[in-house]
Amino acid sequence: MGYFKKMSIIGVVLVSTTINSFALKAEYRFEDSNGHPTTKNYQDLKLDGNLSGDANILNNGKIKNGLNLSGNGAMIVKHDPNLDLIESLTISFWIYPEEYKREALIVKGYGGGVERGANAEYSLVLWEDGKLKYKHNGKADTFSNTTIPLKKWTHIALVRDNTKNIIRIYINGKLDSNNTYTTPPVSSGKEKLLIGTGEDYSKTVGNFNGRLDEIKIYAIALTVDEIVKMYSNESTGNYYTGEFKVHNSPKAFDDTKEFENSVTIDVLSNDVVYDTPKCEFDKSTLKIVSRPEGGIIKDENKTLVVPNQGTWSVIDGGKIKFISNSDFYDNPTDISYTISDSCGGVSNHANISLTRVAKPTSTPTPVVDTPTPTPRPVVDTPTPRPTSEVDTSSTSTYTSEVDTSSTSTSTSEVDSSTTSAYTSGVNGSSTSTSTSGVDTSSTSTSTSGVDTSSASTSTSTPTPTPTPTEDNQKFYIGDRVWYDDNKNGIQDNNEDGVKNITVILYRGGEIVKRTKTDTNGTYRFNNISGGKYLIKFTNIPSGYIFTKQNAGANDKLDSDVNSSGKVNINVNKNNLTYDAGIITSKVNSGVSNSSINNDCDCKDYKSTPSLNSFGTVILFLLITLLGTLFIKEEDLKLNTK
Repeated sequence: MGYFKKMSIIGVVLVSTTINSFALKAEYRFEDSNGHPTTKNYQDLKLDGNLSGDANILNNGKIKNGLNLSGNGAMIVKHDPNLDLIESLTISFWIYPEEYKREALIVKGYGGGVERGANAEYSLVLWEDGKLKYKHNGKADTFSNTTIPLKKWTHIALVRDNTKNIIRIYINGKLDSNNTYTTPPVSSGKEKLLIGTGEDYSKTVGNFNGRLDEIKIYAIALTVDEIVKMYSNESTGNYYTGEFKVHNSPKAFDDTKEFENSVTIDVLSNDVVYDTPKCEFDKSTLKIVSRPEGGIIKDENKTLVVPNQGTWSVIDGGKIKFISNSDFYDNPTDISYTISDSCGGVSNHANISLTRVAKPTSTPTPVVDTPTPTPRPVVDTPTPRPTSEVDTSSTSTYTSEVDTSSTSTSTSEVDSSTTSAYTSGVNGSSTSTSTSGVDTSSTSTSTSGVDTSSASTSTSTPTPTPTPTEDNQKFYIGDRVWYDDNKNGIQDNNEDGVKNITVILYRGGEIVKRTKTDTNGTYRFNNISGGKYLIKFTNIPSGYIFTKQNAGANDKLDSDVNSSGKVNINVNKNNLTYDAGIITSKVNSGVSNSSINNDCDCKDYKSTPSLNSFGTVILFLLITLLGTLFIKEEDLKLNTK
């Protein structure tokens, strides 16, 4: 194949792609790039839908999510000139009907007068016999030949070629019926796009009961090859217009904190947002998503009031505050929150767990009752004589003139093998004796020149040992944290322990003791008084949660903690059965219907950018390419001459 022909084929492909991209006006996938429910138009033209009545987006579509309609459910797109399509047209979608009746599927226009459907620019209705019917402005009635099956996904493509005045209906990629028309469509320039509702279309047409997915509206007539390719791609779970580039939603981690009466938690400090700087935390989307029993959610999930406990509030800067009721002294019930990013990602649910710590009280310095010493009489102290002149009849080299005519004797219970005696007085006529212990087999004596002619004795009485009771008995408790590999909630022989897990023992909201598990995952608290306690296990490895509680009949082998890693216990004996198992967990995608009409645009995460946004650039490149081809062809001709 010649150079010019090859490049011409490439040019034709680019032209076709560009035209199709500009022609695709609306595409409703019902999920964003993170899989979250949304009614946004994937083609960036801001033709977003709004749900009403019994309409929901659930994870039961042909590709991921689908639009579920029943009762008075509908999706409505406000009027926009991009959908005023009076030339060629293609409408494609997947349908899953629950019943046969005259049901409106996709209608452009309110209509007017008694038969309001007369003014609709285009309409598709499922007839009571299960066949599809198309018309515009009350004309060009075209039915399918095939009955659309109930409770089964079927692909529909309606093509209106206004250049040939032909209408074609394709079912599952095959031409099913066609028709010609003579009256071209017209527009009033004000109609809305109605999906699933006949209430504003015709008195004889009701609302659709079933599911719809992958709705696309083109301003051109697609070819049969394009219809076949679309059906082939979507029937195998692939988007016809290109896959999303996956953007990881923010990951939120649990927060634990101690508090007295109130506390503010910076919940985003340990959370992670991906694809920065393109995507950042949207702090305005921080919301409380759990509601304890009796709790009241207010202010669009920004405030949670828990009766008899206190109030949780989302405050500026991505923080959550808890204020305890004045008469509440326990730990509040755990709550959970989510946070979104600027690219539409919604985090998993993360928990906040608070532990009350009693305000420390200062310990007063004990007052010691120190007896006032009796003053000794002032006496003249003689100058000591030289050693050589000392009367060796006294056993001391120092003589005191103080009269200590009385002596105090004190006996204690401490066992000692020696007894010391101190004798005052030159003649040793009186003695002051301090006796320690029972055995006084040896004695040392020191004598000074003081007259101690009399003695008095004082003896302390020993304190009796108290009889043990449950209040003053001491116990030990503990056991093990382990990896529950098979997630059965029971410790099996081949399952390893988890080291360095922090274990905290509380009593009445106050921390009694804290420890960490060893290399085998075991822990132990010693010298514990009897009574009621709470054990809490924290800082388990990332990506793990606690396994099921109280599985099996053997309390020594099960996991005793709840999903927050806590267990209440009553200590009245030694007990080594308080265990905690952990298991791996997939991060919750955080999908919830609350994001249906408040979801960010994921246009930055398409693997194939929408040419509605970049069509001008492509056309410029196309013109440049064709110019290059022309110059190249002229050069070839000149070179051959």
